[in-house]
Amino acid sequence: MRLFMTLLVLLVCFPAMAGQVYRISAFDMETAQSLVPIVVEAYRRIGITVEIVPLPGERSLVMANRGEVDGELARIPLIGELYPNLIQVPVSIGSYDGVAFSKSSVPPVQDWDDLRKYRVGVEIGVKFAETGTRGMDVVSFDDRRKMFEMLGVGKIDVAVHLRETGQAELRALGITDVYAHEKPLTLLVMYHYVHRKHAMLVPQLAKALEEMEKDGTMARLRGKEN
Repeated sequence: MRLFMTLLVLLVCFPAMAGQVYRISAFDMETAQSLVPIVVEAYRRIGITVEIVPLPGERSLVMANRGEVDGELARIPLIGELYPNLIQVPVSIGSYDGVAFSKSSVPPVQDWDDLRKYRVGVEIGVKFAETGTRGMDVVSFDDRRKMFEMLGVGKIDVAVHLRETGQAELRALGITDVYAHEKPLTLLVMYHYVHRKHAMLVPQLAKALEEMEKDGTMARLRGKEN
């Protein structure tokens, strides 16, 4: 009886340890997926099992903002302003270069203004690209691979995306005459977001991520262990 009561108290006090699973949406691209182990480990440390739900960029944000999933894997700080139901866990989990891609006929791009003379491809849901190219001659795509295909055949002049993701798409397509411009348009610092209904988890997740940074787990999971 005493053992039963002890187990009952544990289940009441730590419901996440009783098999609770949180569904976290994630942008379905290579760079976002590389952050999955970090977020999964942070939740594990506070006793929660995570299921990752890969989705197109905009749909991932909309579902997370509506509370149809419990959070969004990794996004830039701007997301908290655009999607008010999402709360940022204030510890960075990674960073990526946002760059321009083009053929060699386009001179080196130094800043956003250099794109104004071109037809620029942007994937819907990639917020840094949507924001940075506002007011330009933009062609929006809901299919990332199609965007790079169109860049390869000259239907657009430039595409804006994360360096690693764009390079992965070019490799998959076998396109060899398109390159990522060396100078980033921006550095994207990534944060995990939870739906406001889970606001009480933010301090716990922040502490877990801070501990992971200190003990080397985050560097190891990023594949940047010294």
